[in-house]
Amino acid sequence: MVNGKQTLCETTMMAPQMGLVAASCLIYQDNKLDDTITYTVGLSNGPNAVYGNPNANQVVPHPNYNPETFENNLAVVLTTSSMDFANSIADWQVDWAYYYFVHHSQTEGPECLWNDPTITRTDGTNSVALNQDQCSAASSVYAANLDDFIRSPHSITYYYNRSCNIPYGAVYIGHVDSIAPAAIYSHSTIYGHGGYCGDGKITHYYTVLRNYLKWAESVSGITASVYHSDNPPGYTTSNNAAFRMNPPGHANDPAVHIYGQFFINNTNTLQPGSELFGKETGNVTETSTDPITENLTELAREATTRVATEYLASTGVVTSTLVETA
Repeated sequence: MVNGKQTLCETTMMAPQMGLVAASCLIYQDNKLDDTITYTVGLSNGPNAVYGNPNANQVVPHPNYNPETFENNLAVVLTTSSMDFANSIADWQVDWAYYYFVHHSQTEGPECLWNDPTITRTDGTNSVALNQDQCSAASSVYAANLDDFIRSPHSITYYYNRSCNIPYGAVYIGHVDSIAPAAIYSHSTIYGHGGYCGDGKITHYYTVLRNYLKWAESVSGITASVYHSDNPPGYTTSNNAAFRMNPPGHANDPAVHIYGQFFINNTNTLQPGSELFGKETGNVTETSTDPITENLTELAREATTRVATEYLASTGVVTSTLVETA
């Protein structure tokens, strides 16, 4: 939480003492981490298996994190947990038959009980019915790093304000009868007015984790486990602890607004995480919403959520959300 309020950030825990979170979820002062903030990670293995809320004793943003472009938008979280579990990170995109876009949340108040996750399943095309050229124009960092992001138009109707549409926190992949975390939310591009609560066309971008695992190991001293099918043809592991994204090769479309992580405030509206986030560029034109498409999307989301929630809960994947307290 921030001053007693939980965030909408997802943390992918690879071990009880180490995980990855978006660097834009952290609080900064004068472009440095605010050392007055205490971070806590809520852990759960389904609604009936709560693992607790260990404090983070250290958070380390990627050395090449860029809050303007959202390059390398990751940070290592080190916790004081004494729990015993391991999550394997999805390591080979050829295996990714299905994507599970997942949102976790806890109840307000001191209990911090887990709500049922919201989940949408799609096939593994990675395009998710989006125009790649338009997505590349909207997000120049995506254009320079196509394989390092998953992009999606799927949003959640925000439970505190149903006029707002927010991104999912993480992406899990499904392969045969296995599931593994693959990416966490980085940023969104919006053509239109009003940000997450407006009438624009929204695309969400999620940072793929596999290329950052050796860096996370070098920071934490903890080995990250990976998941891929047995002897996949052409498989190569990522062994570069100094991996960084390619810098953008062009400016973003001037008609797009770019937003990063955000937090809930007392008026149940969405606020940028700091002055570095939620920046807007250029002017935009009105974009109409198709109510038929909107209704069909909602019906499909409800159907896939019911099935995917049962599947995700049955796999034993430990899920987590970042909580921040001042």
